[in-house]
Amino acid sequence: MPWKNNNDWYPYNEETIKAKAPETSGIYGLYNIQKWVYIGEADDIREQLLVHKRNANSELRLQGPTAFTFEPCAPERRAKRREELIAEWKPVITEATNRSPV
Repeated sequence: MPWKNNNDWYPYNEETIKAKAPETSGIYGLYNIQKWVYIGEADDIREQLLVHKRNANSELRLQGPTAFTFEPCAPERRAKRREELIAEWKPVITEATNRSPV
């Protein structure tokens, strides 16, 4: 279920996040076989995915994401790109409550 700009998807586990997610600015998506769970943005995609995995709030955990995808994106374009992807894919969670502290 990856979006058009990145045909790669990866299992949503710490080992794969550490191996595949880049430490760069961008957009990421969490999904399972049935639906998109969440689409987010971060200065560091890897770090934010690890935060979600380690500290998933009950709503995120309840939705059961099993895979992730990502798209590197310049910081000034991230918010707009995230909104475009949310409009297109309609994830069930639009705001995560377990973002890393600023």
